[in-house]
Amino acid sequence: KWCGKMQMDKLREDVECPAGHNMEPLGVSEDIGWYCDASEEPCGCKSGMKAAADSKGQNRYRCEVCNYDLCETCYQSRCKSTVALERLEMLKQDLASQGSQLQASADTLKSDLATQVAAIQEANEKKLAL
Repeated sequence: KWCGKMQMDKLREDVECPAGHNMEPLGVSEDIGWYCDASEEPCGCKSGMKAAADSKGQNRYRCEVCNYDLCETCYQSRCKSTVALERLEMLKQDLASQGSQLQASADTLKSDLATQVAAIQEANEKKLAL
């Protein structure tokens, strides 16, 4: 559900648990050996949590109703603004890559054209010398 491309209209700044309840920030105040529930989802926890021992000192977001917790990294990755910024960065990288590819193609064409022009000039000079 949270992997790959997400629909921007389904994302909100107030992140919800899978059942649609708002997640409450707990900070590190209730550091009683919890783990990020995203670790059980297909993409896993973005902080790499796999066990309760990994949560020490981690900011925690919780849905008390569902007993569902997220670490700071997973919570932030589900915020609309974070996803929008990540997509913008990916677009910038794609455009830069495409720009580089276009420049390389243009350079190749320019070189090929210069070679062809030189060959035509050489052929014309040979004809004139006859």
